[in-house]
Amino acid sequence: MPLSSDRYRRLRPILFGLAILLLVVLPWLLLFRAENRSYQLSISTGQAGGIYQPLAEGIAEVVRKDHPRLNFESRPSDGSVMSMQRLECGECDLALLQNGTPGGDGVRLIAPLYEEVLHILVPIDSASKQLRDLRGRRLAVGPKQSGTLQVVLRLFEHYGLDEGEFDPVFTDMSDACEKLLTGEVDAVCVVAGVRADAIRRALAGGEARLMGIGKPGQVGSEVEGLRLHYPNLTPYVIPINTYPSEDEELGRPREPVQTLAVPSLLVCRADLPDRVVNQITRSIFDNRAQLIRQHPAAGRIRAPSTDELFSYPLHPGAEAYYRRDEPSFLVKYAEVIALLLSIVFATWGVVM
Repeated sequence: MPLSSDRYRRLRPILFGLAILLLVVLPWLLLFRAENRSYQLSISTGQAGGIYQPLAEGIAEVVRKDHPRLNFESRPSDGSVMSMQRLECGECDLALLQNGTPGGDGVRLIAPLYEEVLHILVPIDSASKQLRDLRGRRLAVGPKQSGTLQVVLRLFEHYGLDEGEFDPVFTDMSDACEKLLTGEVDAVCVVAGVRADAIRRALAGGEARLMGIGKPGQVGSEVEGLRLHYPNLTPYVIPINTYPSEDEELGRPREPVQTLAVPSLLVCRADLPDRVVNQITRSIFDNRAQLIRQHPAAGRIRAPSTDELFSYPLHPGAEAYYRRDEPSFLVKYAEVIALLLSIVFATWGVVM
């Protein structure tokens, strides 16, 4: 019995050393495995002729350059509602969509992108001067699963236009703008980034113009009242000469146009690993200059602020990036950790 006890005492330092080695090596092995794991990620974007698709491809390019093990597949969609459904069903991992899109219990925010602006286009010689003049007209209001349709229905309700008072045409923005120029619709409602290709082409030939929904800068206007019911929508003014003209020196519009805007967001599934989301966020902000050269709308990408109202919580991986300048847990509690380690080793010395 004493012999066995002596042998155990001799083995204790070895066993303790093996335990310490395991505690040190195992986390590094797990970290190495996580760092070298490949991911196939699907991004749901938007309609043809908009900004979502090229911007998503630009983001995928800069992330893939920094992290070759992150592979991306871009999937066009009819709009924000469809993209949200894909996220909730697990059919995609990330999406570009409008703030306030219904649903999203399992969706998390990565970054605010830019403001999407409501454009109402009518023929250049149209008698329609204000929103209520569109009663009884044939209107292109976006696909049925688009964010455009959601915004338009809220706007029309606020201005007293019921769904039965106009003839809706559900189609994407490129097709809608073509139908406007051929006279198949009387007006087009599009929520898209400023200078979106489809809108720019429709205005370039001088056959269409932008119609506002009030006077710019008017205090207490109906546009400001709309925000009381829908805080995600904000007043916005499209500046003069925003869109170039092919046959004239001056662009469109010739006067400021009062409209509204809604933030667009880059979001992801809540269960996407923190490390992956952190790498995506870091690559976007580290390569903003490249993204802006390819897509001017990327100049609006920013870190979320505490006074902004977003419909989805921030993903922990993105939050870790935004808080990168704050002291880490080890730095913050270094003195306490050092004291605890001293006590542990002193106790072990006494036991040995």
